[in-house]
Amino acid sequence: MWRTRYSLAVTLLQSGDRGRAIIELHGVLKEKPDFFLAHNALGLAVESLMDLDAAREEYEKAVTLNPSFALGYYNLAHVASLRKRFGAAIFYSQKAISLEPEEPSYQLALGIAYSEDGKFQKAVEVLQKLVVSHPNFVEVYLNLGAAYGQAKRFSDAVESYRKALRLDPQSSQTRLSLGIALLANAQPNDALRVLKPYVEREPRDSQGWYWLGRAHKDLAQYRHAATALERASMLNGNDYEVHYNLGVVLTHLERYAEAAHQLEAAEKLNPAGADVHYQLAGVLRRMND
Repeated sequence: MWRTRYSLAVTLLQSGDRGRAIIELHGVLKEKPDFFLAHNALGLAVESLMDLDAAREEYEKAVTLNPSFALGYYNLAHVASLRKRFGAAIFYSQKAISLEPEEPSYQLALGIAYSEDGKFQKAVEVLQKLVVSHPNFVEVYLNLGAAYGQAKRFSDAVESYRKALRLDPQSSQTRLSLGIALLANAQPNDALRVLKPYVEREPRDSQGWYWLGRAHKDLAQYRHAATALERASMLNGNDYEVHYNLGVVLTHLERYAEAAHQLEAAEKLNPAGADVHYQLAGVLRRMND
């Protein structure tokens, strides 16, 4: 009976009916409390409802019942990461790898955990090895690019994102990440070529317009920069960087009243920002000349 209920619970979970899946799994565990797979499935169900404490408890029960259950440690790592307990995420990822060293998802989880813990060089080392053994694993290139960026290795980040985009040319997020990396690597012309198609595809994304504006700003193309940043501001009026950079661009265009308005909006969002205070003071002086 419990096997039938477990199969039904898994089917319900896969179809998104988490409530019924949880009911069935509790029924399974009432009959078979030592069935580690049911504890793991119940952990997945409650994790999807963001009950992370309950999920952790179920995964811990699963690995206690079966200490060789690598997937349970992987799931514990994921919950630890969501709880921002990155040291624990590293530990559990390493445990999963020790049990199944060839599973790429566990190695990817370890690389991500190192990045989240601020250990960017360790993240790079793990992910570099993974791209050698799994050269078509898009997620690895994306996370390697992010780790390179956090380590200020921007040219390497660009190369990783380019590889990811070649593997998945339709990924808007990868295109945006590449554009940002190109700007960080002082390649604004290349960034424009990447970001223009992005905003055409994702016209409602304020971040796309913001970074397009930044690329134009870096090239001193201030009218184009203002157009893009104004679009970003319309889509998200609560972004300090958008208001600040738009204020700077409008200052270059000698549109001082508009610049002051944007800088005042930025100042409200970040009252402690020294840069915006300095920029706003300069604009107000020009307006009073």
